[in-house]
Amino acid sequence: MIKEISPSALPKLAECALYVSAPGASAAAERGTLIDKAIRELLQDDPTTYDTLTAEDQSVARWGADEIRTLSGGYYVETREEHLGMEVPGLSKPGTADAVCLRARWVADIKTGQVRNYRQQLAAYALACMQEHFANSWTAHVIYVDQRLRRTYDFTRDQAEDIVSKVVEEATYDKAQPTPNEFCGWCANRDGCRALVRQSSEA
Repeated sequence: MIKEISPSALPKLAECALYVSAPGASAAAERGTLIDKAIRELLQDDPTTYDTLTAEDQSVARWGADEIRTLSGGYYVETREEHLGMEVPGLSKPGTADAVCLRARWVADIKTGQVRNYRQQLAAYALACMQEHFANSWTAHVIYVDQRLRRTYDFTRDQAEDIVSKVVEEATYDKAQPTPNEFCGWCANRDGCRALVRQSSEA
């Protein structure tokens, strides 16, 4: 069976080649989806979702929208989901970025919750943008709205291709072994994972 790999799975697969996304959405994930949507709508001057948020989450969303506006330098930022599909060379499943500014040549992804490493996912998005717009370099921003933090990566096409292909190669290796990591709680295999069982019995 061919392993379907999406851009959002890449950071997890980089930590454990046997990672499989668990079905369903947690309360934290649902909150993240709402804040993400509110920020993207605010950038289109639509406060519909923003108005449904708690005061605390409105503050988070406002900061995220302001950060993206600052990064744009006044250029138009595309945040409409139907225009943000990311067809990544080498991946079987497309992804969806949160924002793209063509004039400033960047793509961005909004994250709630803890600060984690999403470099592989952003490399994939940057590669998709380079492929679509015939570019040899692209910038990618991860915007951690709860922490009011931004991380920026500059990728060449070669760098992005190398990052994506390395994760795909490891994830499709038939002798890959499970590796306990910070994403285990999100994995469908966690209850029967031999690496977690071994780690727990050793502890």
